[in-house]
Amino acid sequence: MTGADGALRAALERLGRKGGEWTAAGRVVVPAGATDAETVQTALLEEIGDTVLTARLAFDAGSVRLVLLAGGRRLRAVVAGPDVPEGLSGQALDAAEEGAVVQAAEVLRGFAQMAAAGGGPVAVLSLAAPRGAGDTDGGLTPGLLAARWAAGMGTGDPATDDTDDGPGDGPGRPLAERLLARAAPILRAHALSRGGAVAGQGGDAAMLPPAPDTGPGLTLWLAGGDALAVLRAEGPEGAGDVATLALAAADAPALVAGWQRLIRG
Repeated sequence: MTGADGALRAALERLGRKGGEWTAAGRVVVPAGATDAETVQTALLEEIGDTVLTARLAFDAGSVRLVLLAGGRRLRAVVAGPDVPEGLSGQALDAAEEGAVVQAAEVLRGFAQMAAAGGGPVAVLSLAAPRGAGDTDGGLTPGLLAARWAAGMGTGDPATDDTDDGPGDGPGRPLAERLLARAAPILRAHALSRGGAVAGQGGDAAMLPPAPDTGPGLTLWLAGGDALAVLRAEGPEGAGDVATLALAAADAPALVAGWQRLIRG
């Protein structure tokens, strides 16, 4: 199975799980009673990543709404939402514009926090986009948004943000575990071995090849739309950690940026 096949299967499984529940506000992506900030943020990223043709995504959490323009599996613009900064609404987003990236990620995080506080379901309705909207090569990938949250924003939920470094991430943990925690939203599959023994895995780990023989640090290979990364680092008590990660090539820059921030401390 290729990485693309795995991503397609995951998308179809998500659609199968959530396709049958609707409210007046749209298709339910986070059910009532399962609402926490991290779950809402993940749902936002999944909807953006599943949107190929440009559309407006209207998220409704009862007392708060968020409207995004998405297409090409990217966030094209923030149309409306809680506390949208002046000048951001409707602005075409570009990954090279760091200020706009931070603002957009913060708006999505704010919506997730408010939705979690409400405790009710979160629904989404896909609407036609204005003619010509989103017809650019720009936009923010779900991986870039996830990396921005993991790099310092966190989820805003004390239950998952156990340190300032991001959800599930702490300076006392081994480097391989910290990278896996930060990159979790963009990984299709991962495997971690410690001292030659399996220490953890996730996603469709069977699709992963044996880790190539590389030097210490992070090594990345790109093949079409897929990417494979191998991290070799020191683990607990001097054990050698080897982490193998599969992801989309579009998310590779976010992985590298997250690793660079990690080793810079």
